[in-house]
Amino acid sequence: SDLSPKLGKTFQDSTMFRGLLRLLARSNCVGQDLHGNQYFLNHGKRFVQYKDGIIDSNTVPVQWHSWLNQRRDDPPTIEELQKHQLEKVELKKRVQELQKIDDDEVKVMKENKKALERKSLAS
Repeated sequence: SDLSPKLGKTFQDSTMFRGLLRLLARSNCVGQDLHGNQYFLNHGKRFVQYKDGIIDSNTVPVQWHSWLNQRRDDPPTIEELQKHQLEKVELKKRVQELQKIDDDEVKVMKENKKALERKSLAS
């Protein structure tokens, strides 16, 4: 009798797993993202199979998110995803450059303020 809850859970899990396998077998894989997640279409329903089965919605790129939620008709291409990734890297680099310029300007302003204070005290 101690085994019945465990057997029930195992049966339920295996039934769900078989159902998932049937769903995937009838589904059309329409693409993959740079993280290795795969995207499917089955009778108008769109879904993702996460890489290694680890559900992490943070790994779904915005382009695929839009496709999953039917905000776009066509799935994104690998080239589109790669271009977006490069744009993100370039943007991050530019933000760092601007932050350095801003930090340098703040440093100069502080030095000028100190010089003015010294000059004011000397007079």
